[in-house]
Amino acid sequence: WFEYSCPDALAIAGLVALFLFVHRFVDGIDVGGDAIAKWQFVRQWSYANEFSDARWDHHMARMGVHVVTWLVQKLFGTNWRSYYIGPMFMVALQLPFVYLLGKRFAGRLGGVLAALVVTYLPSVQLAVSQLLPDGFVGAYAVIGTYLLVRLKEAAPPRRLPWLLGLSFAAFVGYLAKETFFFFYPGFVVALWLARRSLRDVAI
Repeated sequence: WFEYSCPDALAIAGLVALFLFVHRFVDGIDVGGDAIAKWQFVRQWSYANEFSDARWDHHMARMGVHVVTWLVQKLFGTNWRSYYIGPMFMVALQLPFVYLLGKRFAGRLGGVLAALVVTYLPSVQLAVSQLLPDGFVGAYAVIGTYLLVRLKEAAPPRRLPWLLGLSFAAFVGYLAKETFFFFYPGFVVALWLARRSLRDVAI
């Protein structure tokens, strides 16, 4: 998945550490909105609550967010501090992939600058502070883009795992938020230009 080298590992570790330091202070939980409703909805999975009484709408159908949230609750509990782990993790997960993409297109300096842009975007503070789908969608989109680039570079016998990974990232991205569907035409066109294969596009 990664090209292991000491400079890259140090750069990624430093960038993630900077990200966590910059975003160590988070906004308070929005107790009246969709973000806390998602958290409570996932809590019901572990407490055998009656799901017929739950609020069912498109927010509750976002399994690309809920499954990660459920894993966080299983590992770290359902207290208010655990609430921030999922969003923070998913947005921070973008940094290694953004760095590696930037490095491919413009060298290590390009990778560092790209990761710094993600770190200091004003909208990122909200994404790490609330259980909203945007940070999750961003992670799935960046990971999908990285897998697409690796697919393009891979030798023919090794392309299928990259293609399946891209397909999975795109599917889970849609499960995080329906508007991820608007990434699909870009992925399809890029894949066609890279491979000229209807089979690959269909997958």
